[in-house]
Amino acid sequence: MKSIVTRPNQTLFDVAIANYGTLDGVIKLLDDNADIQFDTSQFNLGLTVREHKVPPGSTDIAMPLIAGQTLTIDEQWAGRNIAVLKALNTYQPVTAQ
Repeated sequence: MKSIVTRPNQTLFDVAIANYGTLDGVIKLLDDNADIQFDTSQFNLGLTVREHKVPPGSTDIAMPLIAGQTLTIDEQWAGRNIAVLKALNTYQPVTAQ
């Protein structure tokens, strides 16, 4: 297990792809981090958010995470997509010449 610290505007989807290489990692993150907190400050809950209604007091997992919180990452989880993780770690952006 390792710990990471969330950055501003980072979502569960971002963390799942970066650390597990798959969106299935969202469920793993929720299972392993019971106290995960979402930044609802930029949303007026009760209004339409991302084309669906979010009732006050609920959470949309597409909302950003609160920056600076520590999340546990299970580096031994069998569901990790190693090929995607390797590709992400070796990605070199192409720049115009």
